[in-house]
Amino acid sequence: MLEKGKLMKAINEQSADVIEGGFSDDVKFLVTIGDERYLVRRSDKSVLLRKEQEFKMLRRLESLGVEAPKAYELHVDGRHVYLVLSYLEGEDGTRFLPKIAKNRQYALGQDAGRWLAQLHRATLSDDHPDWSSVIESKWRRYLERYDSCGVTFSGEEEVRTFIEANLDILAGRQTVLQHDDFHPSNMIFSGETFVGAIDFERYDFGDPLFEFTKVSLFTVETSIPFAQGQISSYLEWRDEPEFFRFYSLYTAMMLHMCVPWAVEATPTLVDEMVARVERIVDEHDHFRSYKPSWWQED
Repeated sequence: MLEKGKLMKAINEQSADVIEGGFSDDVKFLVTIGDERYLVRRSDKSVLLRKEQEFKMLRRLESLGVEAPKAYELHVDGRHVYLVLSYLEGEDGTRFLPKIAKNRQYALGQDAGRWLAQLHRATLSDDHPDWSSVIESKWRRYLERYDSCGVTFSGEEEVRTFIEANLDILAGRQTVLQHDDFHPSNMIFSGETFVGAIDFERYDFGDPLFEFTKVSLFTVETSIPFAQGQISSYLEWRDEPEFFRFYSLYTAMMLHMCVPWAVEATPTLVDEMVARVERIVDEHDHFRSYKPSWWQED
């Protein structure tokens, strides 16, 4: 077990390695004590409650048998909160997947889809607010931000019309624990094996199919075969005859969320985000098609 004193000594003496990358506000350290390696996430104390909830959530996943980073300790020290996790050895998917054959990418996508299905199967719950109200309210808030952000994308009016015409299908959807950022950058691979998912800090509760918005946004830019494998294996577990209708609706809603987020959070990457959004609009033939052009039936 990593003692608080050893943890702080490693960080204060700068013998811990800082892990770069990502869009999190956390500072991430790789701490080595003896033969053990730990991931330590340092957050501002203002998010203590959220970190306590994340810690309890990861402990719960461990008790349910879901493969995820183990949560060892949560420390408060001065102005910071330190979440101590197991360190998953390997390489993230954006670096690893392009190096291997496409049939292996597809197979690992199937492994990821099965992992996601396990997460959702283990955490089905009715103890949360009505999903349809939550997601529609969220979309309309972002729509206001989109309309005032000063940046637009081609095909936006068709996207808006498509969403309004399909909101009725959201009623009565089940609620599960969502990783909420499930794409190759947050997946670890080692020896052509899917090790698990990392970065649960954005976890939420809602329709399991909302997880697949990150497939359209990010996964297909790394590996289309992986995306196809993830969807196909997930649907072996969950009977969703209208999967692609939900997939396209949630993807369309996400487009209005991405643009103002980029304007506010990553202004230097706005052009990149707009290009990504317009790629998705084209893949769905301006949302005349539920299925993206890259999808192939098994």
